[in-house]
Amino acid sequence: MLGHRHPGEGRAPWGIYVGKQAFTHYDFDVYEDYDRDYAFVSVYNGVLFNGVKRVDRRDYERFTGPKRSWGGRHYILLSKDAGRLGDNVGGQGFAWNQPTGKPVRTFGYPAAPHPDGDKPYSGVTPKHCYGRTTAKTVGASWLKIEEHIGLKCAVTPGYDGGPWLLNYNNAKRLGYVNGVTSTFADQDGNDRIDYITSAYFDGETAGVYNAANNTPSGKIVGPNGELYR
Repeated sequence: MLGHRHPGEGRAPWGIYVGKQAFTHYDFDVYEDYDRDYAFVSVYNGVLFNGVKRVDRRDYERFTGPKRSWGGRHYILLSKDAGRLGDNVGGQGFAWNQPTGKPVRTFGYPAAPHPDGDKPYSGVTPKHCYGRTTAKTVGASWLKIEEHIGLKCAVTPGYDGGPWLLNYNNAKRLGYVNGVTSTFADQDGNDRIDYITSAYFDGETAGVYNAANNTPSGKIVGPNGELYR
């Protein structure tokens, strides 16, 4: 699931992880039904930079991966396999068919301004909200929303897609993903967002998650530091 370490802006000490396949619900794919606004992505093993090697033109041309040539000299940028994402950074659990009214902690990177034009967030620093979910549906009819859950949270777009964590342990930074931010609302009409919603995670959500979780990914770094296409 979601890694729980975040080392800071612009750094990737545990490697770079490339998505292999996204899994979504049929109703979202076909009907754009936001009651199914979520996706689970399987990722390949990570890639870590492993140095630069000067090579002849022949080896340069057949190398698959990042490479540079200047001054008549040819260099390849070698990589090494970093292993699986969850093994390196840990991960959150997954929960479904939970009643509303339970406390959750949500995370994300808000970036856009409020409707009134105020822009309090940079989009590069993580923010969080904490509270109890409600069954109140807030959203536009054209999104076909009937079963969202909500949370009071004064953030802005950019926060969408961030996790809603149930039974979150602040010391361990671990919990169970039980939603993802989908829509934003201004409940008191002052042109400032004060409410967010998520699709309700039920047995069908679990089916999509299990399809992703049971799909193997594997390595994309070859034995000689090359990247598989």
